Amino acid sequence: MDKATSLTTAYYNKKAEELTIKFNEHFEKRVQPYAEVFIDNYQGCSVPKLLDLGSGPGRHGRFFATQVPIQVVCLDLSMAMTKQTHKVGLPTIQADMRRLPLSSHSFDLVWAYASLLHIPRVDIPLVLDEVARILSPAGLFGLAVKEGKGEAWDTDETNSTIMRRFTLFTDDEMRGILNSHFRIFFSRIEPPNPRTVWLNYLCRKK
Repeated sequence: MDKATSLTTAYYNKKAEELTIKFNEHFEKRVQPYAEVFIDNYQGCSVPKLLDLGSGPGRHGRFFATQVPIQVVCLDLSMAMTKQTHKVGLPTIQADMRRLPLSSHSFDLVWAYASLLHIPRVDIPLVLDEVARILSPAGLFGLAVKEGKGEAWDTDETNSTIMRRFTLFTDDEMRGILNSHFRIFFSRIEPPNPRTVWLNYLCRKK
């Protein structure tokens, strides 16, 4: 594991309880409308399987699990976050999204909201290769990343040794990357606050 990924994983391990509350609030205020559009556009099998990729504490997974008959599986690299998803009763895998321990065409939906932004830029194509591999032919892929250029670090206010890395993207850059495997059918640029602009995409597998 590279140093930046190790530091970012340690950040989430140490702050899991605190971030669970924050992520719950963010989902309800900002993310749920996109999640609803995502589900409404699925036209595949009658009992789809959804992978919440980089699931954190599982707030998004819990929402999807209420959309019967979707079967939800959560995946995260942080052990502390996987404990949170286990607490709410969601099947969970601890793994690196660059090397998914999953069979080809084993999921119909993959949701990666605010998780690819922790992957080194050079590895983003590898992650998208893996997502495309595990998706069924009619599969959908939903994601959101932060707008910007280069990389940024977020340091804990009380302990400067606790930090996480963000990989930032422009809209044109993200569209070009996604084009390798996916067709975008919905997108929106949303500034939830003056400091952060979110790029939201819902895609179909080519």
